[in-house]
Amino acid sequence: MELKDYISWIITLVGIFGLGGLALYTRYILKANQNNITKSFEETVSKLSSNSTSEMYSSAILLRRYFDKTSSFGVGGAPLAKDTISVIASMLKIENIDSGLQKILADSLKEAPDLIKADLQEVNLYKAVLGKKNLNMSGADFYNADLSEASFKDKDSENEGVILKGAVFRGALLYGTNFTGADLEGANFKKAKFKNTNFTNCKNKPAEVVAYLDSSTRPRNKTIFISHPNPTRQTMEQQVVYNSIIENLKRCDINIIELLYTADRRERLSRFISNIEDSDGMLVFDFKRLKITKGEYLSEEAQNPKEVFGHVSSRWVYLEAGMGLMHKLPTYVITDLTDSECIFNGIIGKDIVKIENYKKNNLTILNTKINNWIDRIST
Repeated sequence: MELKDYISWIITLVGIFGLGGLALYTRYILKANQNNITKSFEETVSKLSSNSTSEMYSSAILLRRYFDKTSSFGVGGAPLAKDTISVIASMLKIENIDSGLQKILADSLKEAPDLIKADLQEVNLYKAVLGKKNLNMSGADFYNADLSEASFKDKDSENEGVILKGAVFRGALLYGTNFTGADLEGANFKKAKFKNTNFTNCKNKPAEVVAYLDSSTRPRNKTIFISHPNPTRQTMEQQVVYNSIIENLKRCDINIIELLYTADRRERLSRFISNIEDSDGMLVFDFKRLKITKGEYLSEEAQNPKEVFGHVSSRWVYLEAGMGLMHKLPTYVITDLTDSECIFNGIIGKDIVKIENYKKNNLTILNTKINNWIDRIST
């Protein structure tokens, strides 16, 4: 129906039914339009799980139109804005979400009319661009969210940014996060993880932020993560070496991170991941933990299967050391395994010391080597 036809209908309705009829007709049109918007929204959301990458990405971009009050999809004050935020938040909690989709959805949040009291707990906002002058995020809940390298900074202003009054960042990952110009009045940063976090020109900084900024201006001692087999299952010789090195590190005012052993493996892994990012280096005690008394080669290429004898270290040592190396964490290894048993041969390079004979081992020389390594690693 063309515009002249709508005008003709309106004149006819006013003439027949008066303004009451016009009101009824207007409500009918708005309801029909809203039904169309809702249907379109549902179709867009369903395509976010498409097997086609292009369709998935385009649907994520199209979600932004439900934030736009000036578009036909935002008529009536963007009535589906909160639903759109909820959909985006839900998608950003998926652990193996496509990285491209994650970036599009995360960046889309700044297009919302506001994010007042938005539930964004534990969402993946890695590298999200969230900065827009005076965007109101008061009371938004970013509990345990990953905001690493995200930015709340407005691209056109150093002094005016988003409004984060009463926002919750408890336990959030804030590595490299940029809050430039934000209003942080009453925001909760308890147990948040700070590292290279930018609070330039922020207003009303909470106590946790002030404490972080104060500590970041002071030189800090190096922090070394200690990976080792369960001390209660170490031999007497291993314990002597382990205790000597730990006592030496403490005398040198080195911060030490050691994880208490727990039967809950998921909890331990979670604690390891949260601590590894705060470490300047990793010291690995690759001690003999398990003895292989009998076995055989299972490789089809093995010509003559035979008995195998040897030792291996703790599986947790291998897991922690592997993840530390993936993070490019400077690593030093102390091992009593043979060349064929030690998996770090050819990987660590010169930062590995082998204890071939505990009776002849010189603890002073060993500690000196470790101290020299710590002096070399960057803070």
